[in-house]
Amino acid sequence: QIKSEFQTEEQRLDQMMEVDRLNAIEMDQEITKKRKQEKLIGAMKIMQQIRENEQDRLLDLERKDQENKQVQKYLDRLCEEETRNIEKKRQDQKNLFEELNRCNDEILRQKELAQDHERMIERNVIAFQKAKAEREAAFEKEQERIRIEKEKETARLRGLQER
Repeated sequence: QIKSEFQTEEQRLDQMMEVDRLNAIEMDQEITKKRKQEKLIGAMKIMQQIRENEQDRLLDLERKDQENKQVQKYLDRLCEEETRNIEKKRQDQKNLFEELNRCNDEILRQKELAQDHERMIERNVIAFQKAKAEREAAFEKEQERIRIEKEKETARLRGLQER
């Protein structure tokens, strides 16, 4: 009987130990399960952060790309404007150069006309002086002829008076 009680007690203790062992296993499984869930939740949070960071990075890249496009557009406009300004200056310089050439040509033409006019005036003056000199010479010659004729007439009249 003692043996039987001892066996019963041992069985009860074995059962209690088995229950404790099963409880420990269950608790260990529960802890492992919780850890797995926590790891899974942690991994999901990390994945969510990675996705959010990637989305932020993509948005930032898109924003930077848009900014770069706007800056490039602005620079292109500035470049076009500068090109137009340079072309306009070049055209203005060309026009000014052409105008200066026209003015120089006109000045030379006017100078040549003035020189031609001066030469013509000089020729006219020379011709006038020559004609005047010829008239004066003819006048003096005529005066001399008249004086000689008067002297001859006077001499003839004296000659007549003396007779």
